[in-house]
Amino acid sequence: RPVRRLAEIAFFTALWGVGIALGIAGLQTNETLAWLLRLASIGSGAAALNAFYLLSHEGHHQLLFRHPTANHLTNIALCVPLLHSPTAYRVLHDLHHRYLGGPGDPDEYSNYTTSARLRWTLQWVRLTMGTLVYMPLIPVVAWRRAGTNDRKAIAAEYAAMSMLWVLLFMILPASVLLQVWLVPGVLVGYISAV
Repeated sequence: RPVRRLAEIAFFTALWGVGIALGIAGLQTNETLAWLLRLASIGSGAAALNAFYLLSHEGHHQLLFRHPTANHLTNIALCVPLLHSPTAYRVLHDLHHRYLGGPGDPDEYSNYTTSARLRWTLQWVRLTMGTLVYMPLIPVVAWRRAGTNDRKAIAAEYAAMSMLWVLLFMILPASVLLQVWLVPGVLVGYISAV
């Protein structure tokens, strides 16, 4: 139902906009209210980014919109603030579903080691800092497992996204980026890890 999907995307985009406004207001004042504004900013930003993560999962399964181009372009837009290419993530996610819990599943640690201790360590890393480790590895692992067309899409998506990310980091102060995007994003990483 495209109208419902568009309403969901619009709602969570607006929620992130509210979080950005609260965060900037919190950074511009030194009163006690500043910390309340900043915490509200992080909370609403994390809720919005988590919704983007869940919606992008629908996009990876071609369920955002029926039209493939609309689905993919919307998924790219959702994945820009999540710092990953939708094609790279889809390559790994499809393998996860195809080999769920068995040989070939990129999320199954027994495929990487037979050591029980190392598997427990990997689980601990997943729960404590998994997203911070996993995000930079998505293109590397996906590239190794992707076909030619997917590799072209991964390269194009990361090239376009990287230009946008660099531009944002050049234009916006680090304190603003941390407050309204990166700290909420790390919080979403912990939510998704659990």
